[in-house]
Amino acid sequence: MKIFIFILFFHNYILNCILFFYVLFNGAQESDGVCVNDDKSFI
Repeated sequence: MKIFIFILFFHNYILNCILFFYVLFNGAQESDGVCVNDDKSFI
């Protein structure tokens, strides 16, 4: 059961990293004010 929780946590961590970089590059290419919305959602 510990392994399952670890995989869940690690998977979530990887998803957050991908989402962060996706928003970062998207915001750099076309600044729609996406960064402002994401700052609120990250807190």
